[in-house]
Amino acid sequence: MLSKSLVLLTLFLRLSTPLFSQSNYSNLYCSGALGMEIDFETTPGKLYTTYSENDEGVVIRIINSSDRSQFLFSSYFESKYHSSKFLHRVDKGLGEYKLSFLPLIPYLSTKPTDKQIIGSERLVNKGQILYDFIELVPNSYYEMKIGYDSFEVVGDLVCDFKPHELNKFEPIKFKYVKSNKIKKKLGLVFEFAVYQDVSLLCKESAYYLEEHEFDTSSKAFEIVSIPAKFKNHNHPLF
Repeated sequence: MLSKSLVLLTLFLRLSTPLFSQSNYSNLYCSGALGMEIDFETTPGKLYTTYSENDEGVVIRIINSSDRSQFLFSSYFESKYHSSKFLHRVDKGLGEYKLSFLPLIPYLSTKPTDKQIIGSERLVNKGQILYDFIELVPNSYYEMKIGYDSFEVVGDLVCDFKPHELNKFEPIKFKYVKSNKIKKKLGLVFEFAVYQDVSLLCKESAYYLEEHEFDTSSKAFEIVSIPAKFKNHNHPLF
C-alpha cells in the first residue's frame, strides 16, 4: 500500500504539471505579451510602421504612438513559420508578392490538440496554431526580423485571398500559381493584422459556446500593409 506522503506527492505532481508546455507548442494561448517601451522619436498620435535592411534581412517595427492600446496578431511570428507557403501569397492582378501575417481564421484555435504537425501544413490544421497577440500599449512598439532565407522560390505559390472574409466554419480552398508563369516583377508587401479589442478572442470558452460572436470578432481586424523594396537581396520575382 502507498504511504500517505507518497499519495500526496503523486497528487501534487498531477495537479502542478501543465497540460502542455511552450516547448511543445508554438505559443501559449493569448499569452499577454507586451510591446517594448518607445525610447526613440516617433510620429505622435498614430500607429505606423518602419522597416530597414541589413545583410541578413529586414527589420520591421510596428509603432503605437496613439493614446490607446492596440493588439497585434502574432500567432505566426516565430521565425520557423516565415517561409511557410501559406504566408507567401501572390496577387497577379495587383502585381504584388505578399508575406502576409494575417490570421487564417478557419485553422486558428484556443486549445491545442495532442497530435502535432510540423512544417507548412501546421498552419492549416486546427489545434496546431493558437490565437496570440502582442499588446501595443500607448507609446510602445514591436520589432520583428525577417531573414532573406524566408523567401525561397517554390514551384507553386498560393494565390492571394481576403482572410477577413473567411470564417471559422469552412476550410480555405487554396488556389496556386506556378512561379515560372510569372513573367514580370512583383511589388513586395508585408501584411499584419491589428485588433482594437481581443477580449472575446482571449476567452477560451467563447470559441465553443459563442461561436458566431467569436467568428465576428476574429474578422474585426485592420490590415497594416508595408510596401518594401530590397536593396541587399536579389529575388527573381520582386
